[in-house]
Amino acid sequence: MLDLMIVGNSSEGGDSSRSLSLDTPQEVTFEAFHNWCSTRIQESALSKEGIVEEIFGMINADGSGAISVDEFVSIFETLGEVLDHEDVRELVYQMDRNGDGKIDIEEFRHMMQKHVI
Repeated sequence: MLDLMIVGNSSEGGDSSRSLSLDTPQEVTFEAFHNWCSTRIQESALSKEGIVEEIFGMINADGSGAISVDEFVSIFETLGEVLDHEDVRELVYQMDRNGDGKIDIEEFRHMMQKHVI
């Protein structure tokens, strides 16, 4: 089970926090990743583009310019969640627009603009 603390602003303008608990890896992959990215964006003073590039760079640990399944698995482990490689492959498949099995900066930027920022 994933248990992340999500911090943000309430509709009344005050601070709010909530815990996100999900029971299955299939539910966790996309939603947990988006929530983590959204929280990072809210906490940063960087421009949206700078934040996207920063998050991409954090996940792209080998500096290859593309995020692999293993790099996504690693970031989820950093978040405290061990996910099945097949579940992470599904996440990558959802974002992979050119079909190479990895996520480049443009694919990542597209996903972030569509779903997060």
